[in-house]
Amino acid sequence: YKVSGGLHGVGVSVVNALSETLILEINRDGKVYNLEFSNGIVTKKLNVIGDSLKDNNQYYTGTKLTFLPTKDIFKNIEFNFKTIEKRLRELAFLNTGVSINLIDKRQSKDIEIKFKYDGGIQEYVEFLNKGKTVIHNMPISFKGNKNNISIECSFQWTDSYHENTICFTNNIIQ
Repeated sequence: YKVSGGLHGVGVSVVNALSETLILEINRDGKVYNLEFSNGIVTKKLNVIGDSLKDNNQYYTGTKLTFLPTKDIFKNIEFNFKTIEKRLRELAFLNTGVSINLIDKRQSKDIEIKFKYDGGIQEYVEFLNKGKTVIHNMPISFKGNKNNISIECSFQWTDSYHENTICFTNNIIQ
């Protein structure tokens, strides 16, 4: 919880309340669990559906959440793929080493993009400055931790006349 946004404990509850369908697939303690809801009501109770995959002797962890917003509340449930892609890419840069998969199944052929960045925000700065003339090759980066508070900073000058400053607190853009 040190770096996540929200923290009110209502995120998935709100998504569930506003969804026609919600399916959770949870990888934890070497097992894969499944839980399903329809209009906020449990349709399949929590159950083990298999063993979690292993990578380098470590079990996968994480949660896959699949949902369909209810048309009873939302007039337009068309998602903007580019907006979601941009946000998930940001989250992958901000959470070094975390894999995030975006799958769009609305077309006849699925679109799938996988995000995983091991270079953190330094790699994000390099990504943002692609195609620009940089003044120095490598971004200047530093990290610090004091009183259980962590900070990470990275910047790079280009020949642009316009400044681009982006600040995130607990993964939320400020």
